[in-house]
Amino acid sequence: MEEERSGISENLEKIQRDLQDSNAETRLAAIESLSQNPNAPHGLPFLFEALGDSEWRVRKATISAFLKLECDAQIVEKLIEFLACGDDAARRNTAIEVLMQLGECALPFILPKLAHPNREIRKFIADILGEIKNRRAVPELMMSLADPDENVQIAAAEALGRIRDPHAVESLIQLLRREDTLIQYAALKALQQIKDSRAVEPIIGLLGKQLLERAALEALSRLGDFRALNPILHALCQGSKKRRDAASVALVELCNRFSQDQKTRCICRVREVYGKDLSIYLISALEDDNVQIKLASIRILGWMGETKAIKGLIKCFDDQTQDEIITALVSMKGEAIEPLLAEPRYLAKSATTRQSDH
Repeated sequence: MEEERSGISENLEKIQRDLQDSNAETRLAAIESLSQNPNAPHGLPFLFEALGDSEWRVRKATISAFLKLECDAQIVEKLIEFLACGDDAARRNTAIEVLMQLGECALPFILPKLAHPNREIRKFIADILGEIKNRRAVPELMMSLADPDENVQIAAAEALGRIRDPHAVESLIQLLRREDTLIQYAALKALQQIKDSRAVEPIIGLLGKQLLERAALEALSRLGDFRALNPILHALCQGSKKRRDAASVALVELCNRFSQDQKTRCICRVREVYGKDLSIYLISALEDDNVQIKLASIRILGWMGETKAIKGLIKCFDDQTQDEIITALVSMKGEAIEPLLAEPRYLAKSATTRQSDH
């Protein structure tokens, strides 16, 4: 027994020396040695120390070693202490990664920490719960929406969005009514992820607020509710270029989520509001550097069968836009033939595309 204790002591002394060595390979080998017997209590202090190693490979190996340990309160409590290490970002971030990967087994120890007196720890706990994505955390996270610290409120809202539990919808809607843009934005993005129809009207109410309108349009498009069509069209038909750009992308995204019958109704509604001003905007958007905006304009011009856009469509034809442009030109039928014949560059690419499809 005495010999065994002596051997352990010598081994620990060697590990301690190796972990202080300037050579990263030596430190890495020491962590790998500890991970061979991860539940040995004498090795735990060394693993905690290695969380802040300057070499990312050593920190990664330390994470792997922690994940082999039995998940208990002592370990989780110590890891949580490191979340307040503002002057040691490497140690803090590695501890966060361990807690995230421990996942559901750590929940009983993590959840109470949403009431921790340190606001930084509360904020990071909310982040971790959002990554774990377990619905058991929803009631506590909903309570954290009223935390005294704004950053904790935002982190809780973001976590609820990642978990995507409909039980959080009404609480998040309440945040939309706050006169705090950062809180409203966090709630808006969370509701976008949860995709509950109860959020449609409250989000529509944010349109017109300059700092939130783009995010609100995107959220409405992702919810896929037909009630969002008219507000999106209203934004598309008037306002600044940025507003119209966001609305055009949102309109196409919304239509993509509709049933075939709803798509038909959507296009009919676009035709009702389509006019010269909207035509000019969409044709000019064909030259936009943003591919998403360009593709949205191509799609809408195709819906409208806008022959005035043919030259612009041919001009912006490339690998990213070719499929949408071909679809748009097909909708224009005979009127697209003559301009196409005058563009051998386009015809060559189009022929190559068709051959590769067969």
